[in-house]
Amino acid sequence: MVKKGDILIAPEGCEDNLTAGKEYEVLKVYTHTFKILSDLKSESICKIKNCPNLEGQDWIIKPSYSKQQAEQVIKDYNEFTIGCYILYNSDKKFINHKFSEENKEVKEQIQQLENELEKLKSKL
Repeated sequence: MVKKGDILIAPEGCEDNLTAGKEYEVLKVYTHTFKILSDLKSESICKIKNCPNLEGQDWIIKPSYSKQQAEQVIKDYNEFTIGCYILYNSDKKFINHKFSEENKEVKEQIQQLENELEKLKSKL
């Protein structure tokens, strides 16, 4: 079920008071229905599945991410890219990937990795 504030997208073939592909915010949620503001600026009562306003079609729910979820994705990505900074290929050669990051802490970690890489290369 949807909740207040969710964004829904009208599919192709909806009624004239809605626009296919347009996003609509859920204004209020009831037991089996919810309310949106139509293109005619009137409130419309809808159902997520088999909605009469969509000629019996289903609403498309736009994925939403909280700020915390987005920050976690960024953190995971940064950790992954740092972990992948130095790759070891099947020829036992190191491949150095330049990493353009303005973060001072990340640059320091990269410098440490480069120093370790030079030490390892000298032992080959």
